[in-house]
Amino acid sequence: MLEDGGSGLFARAEGTAAGSGGGGDLTVNAGNLMVKEGATISASTFGTGEGGRLSITAADIELRDGASITSESTSGASDAGRSGEIFIQAADSFRLFNDSQISAKTDRADAVFSNSKMSLKEGSKALAS
Repeated sequence: MLEDGGSGLFARAEGTAAGSGGGGDLTVNAGNLMVKEGATISASTFGTGEGGRLSITAADIELRDGASITSESTSGASDAGRSGEIFIQAADSFRLFNDSQISAKTDRADAVFSNSKMSLKEGSKALAS
């Protein structure tokens, strides 16, 4: 369980020089995964490096109370690296409650859900932009 804003799991690439390295992959394997109270799981890039792949596998995944799973490219530069792919495999259920979200933010992002029965409630969102 991950809880409280500011806590979470993070992989980030920050190089801005041409040819900067990419971010590492982040893999979470769990029986049940709960992320809540603003905690986050994130793979992102700021600069020219490619973002790492974010892969989560669990029987049940639940996000509550503003929790998030994100992959994003936060540089506005024309040579910004691509954010990493989000891959989520939930064998039984994937539920988001109370303003929680999953998002892939860049012009070249992918979000893949496999075997998931997804439920979005109470203002929660799944976004790709």
